[in-house]
Amino acid sequence: MADIKERYGFSSWPVGSIMEENGMSVNCRLEEDTGFELLDRRALPWPKSYEDIYQSREDADIRISVRVINCESFEEAKEQLASHLSQCAAYKLPQVTGRMDAFSADIAFGAADGSGKAIRAVRGNAVVLVRNIGRRAIDLFPVYGMLNERIHLARTKK
Repeated sequence: MADIKERYGFSSWPVGSIMEENGMSVNCRLEEDTGFELLDRRALPWPKSYEDIYQSREDADIRISVRVINCESFEEAKEQLASHLSQCAAYKLPQVTGRMDAFSADIAFGAADGSGKAIRAVRGNAVVLVRNIGRRAIDLFPVYGMLNERIHLARTKK
């Protein structure tokens, strides 16, 4: 894992979240007006975490996966992101800066070709992983933007 952290510049990642809501769980869903329909929501092996599978209403070959992993802290979310980056098939996904700043992401990485075919981001205590899983790939930056507009934050009860 040390090699992955060095490859992705882990030591230069922010030490705190840009979100005032740090410490809150993220829950989001693409609504009908986005052009996608929810096919399935599956629980993930982390508390309050899930994967949604969506299909385009216009093209059945377009399917996307949205994983939201809610962590206990921003530091844990960074560790989870590093772990997911270690599983990427590409040698190194480039860090996304300009396009993601508008989406309130603390840290974000995109597809190796810059096309937006995969996005891995940290927002507060949550890791958000968006990827194409259908026969036809689309640019996921607009999808992440729609998700970001619909992200609901809820206080965790301890």
